[in-house]
Amino acid sequence: MTHAHVPSSAQPPKNPVLEVTLKNCYNASEFAALEGNLSRVSGVTGVHLDRTRGVAHLEYNPTQTSKSALETNLKVAGYACDCADCRPSSAQPGHPALDKTDEHAEHVM
Repeated sequence: MTHAHVPSSAQPPKNPVLEVTLKNCYNASEFAALEGNLSRVSGVTGVHLDRTRGVAHLEYNPTQTSKSALETNLKVAGYACDCADCRPSSAQPGHPALDKTDEHAEHVM
């Protein structure tokens, strides 16, 4: 079975993305609380938590906050972390693939 794939015209987030490796966030309730808290931080424009790897991706507006300010915010909140700038993730909020049906779900091997 063949079908055409429509190329995505959506652009990745324009703001920088900070990848935060969380060293002391262990369960679902901690991740949920952290996600809510991070989404309310001034200058943060997107939050995605990878609960399996213990990593948060924070998209932020550099005119409103900075990498060091976000790092400080996390440490003041009690989270030990390693923070590094990274490329935007396809799992970022607003990515065109989110909430879409898998085009290949009907394929059977």
